[in-house]
Amino acid sequence: MQKDVKTGLFLGLVLVAGVGLWLATRPGLTTSSRLRNMESEEGFTDEEPRFVTPLPGADNATASGNDVPAANMETRRFHIVRRGETLSAIAQRYYGTTATLDKLQKANGITNPDKIAPGMKLIIPD
Repeated sequence: MQKDVKTGLFLGLVLVAGVGLWLATRPGLTTSSRLRNMESEEGFTDEEPRFVTPLPGADNATASGNDVPAANMETRRFHIVRRGETLSAIAQRYYGTTATLDKLQKANGITNPDKIAPGMKLIIPD
């Protein structure tokens, strides 16, 4: 009976250690893996999000009380940077040319265009 208890404890310990090792080395649980999979999540689309924001010094009133923005509101476009995107590729996508790269840099306060990271929210000026 004593030998059976020791064998059971040993096999249980091996099983727990194996499961712990398996959980610790799963690639789907790491932060970098979750960032890589961010593109495939639901709700992450290629549509250009537009947000209506009041201009400085404007009140939050709307024209005629409905959802139409008043004249003192402006529409801004935003872009969420995905893995592998560059600032010049984003400029090409929204403006059709990379010559507007400095426009994106100034609007977002970016000094080095090579230092953008996935998940950054960029303002796309008109």
